[in-house]
Amino acid sequence: MTMWALVQDGVVIETTDLDPEGRYHPDLKWRPCGERVQPGWLFKDGAFAEKVVTLQERMDAERQWRDSQLTSRQWLRDRHRDEQDLGRPTTLDNEQFVQLLTYLQSLRDWPVDEAFPDPQQRPDPPSWIDLYIQ
Repeated sequence: MTMWALVQDGVVIETTDLDPEGRYHPDLKWRPCGERVQPGWLFKDGAFAEKVVTLQERMDAERQWRDSQLTSRQWLRDRHRDEQDLGRPTTLDNEQFVQLLTYLQSLRDWPVDEAFPDPQQRPDPPSWIDLYIQ
């Protein structure tokens, strides 16, 4: 299958499998490319190449992932504590709450783990957490 890449300033901005001829403004530079080419790839001297991701970029991406995980789960910890403070029945049982706290701490510790920033080695969330996180 023939693909096309929109190239601006030597970087692939978008790809499509639809022939861009007559579909887009003529000033846009669409180049035929292979199926593997993705936005972010480089285009130089008529050839496409994957952008080399630096260690710092990988570390930054993992920290962003970690921060989003913490942010999207802290409300569950806060709700449990609020329910306790109000003397109400808690949504989580004690074991789940300890698992949640352990997971949140493992997320905080992730950047200093020896496997960081390998996304395959990210901390595993408790198996039940997706029931509460939508």
